[in-house]
Amino acid sequence: MAQLHESGKKGKAMKRTIVVKGIGKASVAPDLLVLALGMDVVDLDYGEMMRLATEEFEAIREALVGVGFQAKDLKTSRYSITTKYEGYHDDNNNWLQRFVGYECSHKLSVEFDLDIELLGKALVALADSPANPTLNIQFTIRDKDAVGDLLLDKAIKDATSKAGVLAKASQVTLGEIISIDYNWAEHHFYSETDMAVGGAVPRGMALRGASMDIEPEDIDVRDTVAVTWAIQ
Repeated sequence: MAQLHESGKKGKAMKRTIVVKGIGKASVAPDLLVLALGMDVVDLDYGEMMRLATEEFEAIREALVGVGFQAKDLKTSRYSITTKYEGYHDDNNNWLQRFVGYECSHKLSVEFDLDIELLGKALVALADSPANPTLNIQFTIRDKDAVGDLLLDKAIKDATSKAGVLAKASQVTLGEIISIDYNWAEHHFYSETDMAVGGAVPRGMALRGASMDIEPEDIDVRDTVAVTWAIQ
């Protein structure tokens, strides 16, 4: 994208500028694996619900520690305790709600260097434990700031290159940079590889004793900047 502008007050020389959008692209191999786990426990008795939730959490932590993780590696991303109700129709077809119980929802995650063998051991350990968490597996990168800086560097160089070509073709001279417009958009630093294990960890899962031959897709990311130059 390039735009030519003229600005200035009446009686004064018009100031001419050109605006060029630069695009920075990169394809990065994932080097970090995120194993997200979720547990939801419901019971009519608050005390029993808390006991069951604690047992579930301890079982998850013990399973992961057993394959080489540290207890501190397991991080809580969300924790909530709420009352749960369900709707139903009575004999007169009136829509009512009834108390189901107290619910503890605990979302956890553990991050580690991309190690498919360790991931397999973790899944088997969870399958063998009393816990039954839901799972989500994502492949990402550890140094996101470095990739973000690389994208900006490429975007600026792309804008400069385009501006030079346009200036030469238009027989004008690039002057000083007037402004650089950057939108600070959040990047999606996750591979498109979808590794599904069926929600909750299946008992007697087929991964036991077998290796997983997985090579996640590279992460394609891009960023843009708009640079304004004065031209003569």
